[in-house]
Amino acid sequence: NEDGEYIYVNQAYADIYGYDPDKMEGKHWELIYPDSDTAMVRDVILPTVAEDGYWSGETTGLRADGTTFVEDHTVAQTETSELVCSVRDRSVEQEQEMALTQFRTLVETLNDPVYVLDETGQFEYVNDAFIEMVGYERERIIGASPTLIKSSEVVDRSESHLGRLLSSNGPDSVQFEIEVQPAKGEPIPCEDHMGVLPYEGESFEGSVGILRDISERKKRKEELEQTNTVLRTIVENLPMGVLVEDAERDVLMANDQLGETLGVPIDSEEVIGRDCATAAEEFKSRFTDPEAFIEAISERLEQRELVQNEELQLTDGRVLERDYVPYTLSEGEANIWLYRDVTARKQQRQELEQANEFLSQTQTVADVGGWELDRRTESLRWTDEVSVDHID
Repeated sequence: NEDGEYIYVNQAYADIYGYDPDKMEGKHWELIYPDSDTAMVRDVILPTVAEDGYWSGETTGLRADGTTFVEDHTVAQTETSELVCSVRDRSVEQEQEMALTQFRTLVETLNDPVYVLDETGQFEYVNDAFIEMVGYERERIIGASPTLIKSSEVVDRSESHLGRLLSSNGPDSVQFEIEVQPAKGEPIPCEDHMGVLPYEGESFEGSVGILRDISERKKRKEELEQTNTVLRTIVENLPMGVLVEDAERDVLMANDQLGETLGVPIDSEEVIGRDCATAAEEFKSRFTDPEAFIEAISERLEQRELVQNEELQLTDGRVLERDYVPYTLSEGEANIWLYRDVTARKQQRQELEQANEFLSQTQTVADVGGWELDRRTESLRWTDEVSVDHID
């Protein structure tokens, strides 16, 4: 009013200075200026408005907490001699410009392609890495639809992910695989890391994304799948039980022979992903010394050294041999356990040892000339007469 007091203040105006609107009403305009600037308002702004009916320029604002900021200020006079003031916080704009400059500087140093889509879904910004990937000039990309480099199906899928981001309980970012169609050449498999630009209320400002060329990763994955197919074929046909586990002790691979060797029902497909430590606890009762079975596993994993032909006794009388083979995957350490049923071989060895002992006894007795066979023990011994003569 003519006394320089506020008779109406809207919320946005009050927020800039850190006051409630009703607290500002009735206060003098000096409330929002530093003492050093009030003279300029009295001597320059108000006389100009009185003469021209309007003034616009830059002033320094004073917030309720004592901090100051640069503001764009417009003052106009009404027909009833009241003054209408509008302001805009230039510091916010400057911070946004600075943040944008920092953002541009950052993304230009990235090796990965970066893009920004505006609220209509058109390209607003791309970095040099993006231009290099797609093979189009910057002028051709800016303002264009993503269909320039994506199929309609990929664009629809991207918009679906954007919808997730904008939902009330959506994630902060999403990543998904797409194919980028460059100006020339074959489609490029990429991983799109998408997020939304900061916005308030319902005022969506656009989205930002970083593309990762995953051509080599997909190629390695295909090669690994081929290798795993060959490895699985070998494992499934080995005449022994095989268990392969990763660094977390989750089963990567097993064969049906493992269950037959241990004497327990094991489905080689269903066991994949199971925790080996838990499985060992379930199977330990098959061994004559269950705790020694578990302790030996822990010891092998701690030492990570090759161990072969470790003998294990089963409760059903059979004898197993176990090999432990540590090895390294690209994802980390892994372990191979090999189990062989050597019961028949052990029996054959014992029979061979008995035969050799029998033969040795035969040769010894033959040198003397008199012997007899004890059918109860299947052993040879001297006759009593020859024994006496030999001793004498």
